[in-house]
Amino acid sequence: MAIESKTNPGGTGTGARLTVVTVVKNALRHLQLTHGSLEAQTERDFRWLVVDGVSTDGTLDWLQGLGPSAVRFVSGKDKSIYDAMNKAAGLVQTEYFLYLNAGDTFCDSSVVSRICEGLNRAPADMAYGKAVIMAGGGFPSRTRGMAIRGRWDIFYGKIPCHQSTVISKRIFAEIGPYDDSFRVYADREWLMRLFASGRNYKLSFLDFPVVNYDPSGYSYQKFFASKKEYFRMIASHGNPFEIAWGTAGWLKAALHNVLSKSHERRLKAGRPVKEAE
Repeated sequence: MAIESKTNPGGTGTGARLTVVTVVKNALRHLQLTHGSLEAQTERDFRWLVVDGVSTDGTLDWLQGLGPSAVRFVSGKDKSIYDAMNKAAGLVQTEYFLYLNAGDTFCDSSVVSRICEGLNRAPADMAYGKAVIMAGGGFPSRTRGMAIRGRWDIFYGKIPCHQSTVISKRIFAEIGPYDDSFRVYADREWLMRLFASGRNYKLSFLDFPVVNYDPSGYSYQKFFASKKEYFRMIASHGNPFEIAWGTAGWLKAALHNVLSKSHERRLKAGRPVKEAE
């Protein structure tokens, strides 16, 4: 049975333009980390929406205890993380939203303020910033992100993390929901549809770090298992040149994945690892 909190929309400001969306299931400790990051923001005029997948670890009790001004939450069964993210998008009541799922954190206390300032200065249909890739697998922390120059960047894999991407509710409705038949690449497939739409959407690059991103998550663990899914995605949207370019991007990512896992094994064995460039 679905549960929905009987609260206000969540957030301190009635004129908020941004909703931070968090998808969670049985990850209370990680959810609390994300909440702490939100509480630290100097800009308080945003809303927090949590979509829970029927957690049994105390998550719902904890959310209820936050109080009606802090969060709006719903709980119900979903088919996948992208199904839950689609559900969340349908519940957003502000102009923009950003996915910051359980365990994700903003880089510092000024992120929401800088996002709002950027959107006020240069209104956009989608704004995206940099991500700090946290240390792991023998690699040091590093910052990733650059302005998208066009479809070729998307096919090669130069895409923003969805955790650092602010999407307008209007274009999400126009492009359509995430296709959750893509268990790993649904966010990138959505971007490919955006660029293939032929519509003159305005994109804005936020030239600062937005989110701390753990590189060892689901897509990292399932990289080779999802190979067929990846090539189905680029074949669905690309011409022969773009498919070749996407293949080159996949091969580069595959090399990095292999090196990272090799470094992890060496670290676990107590053997020295040369720091990556």
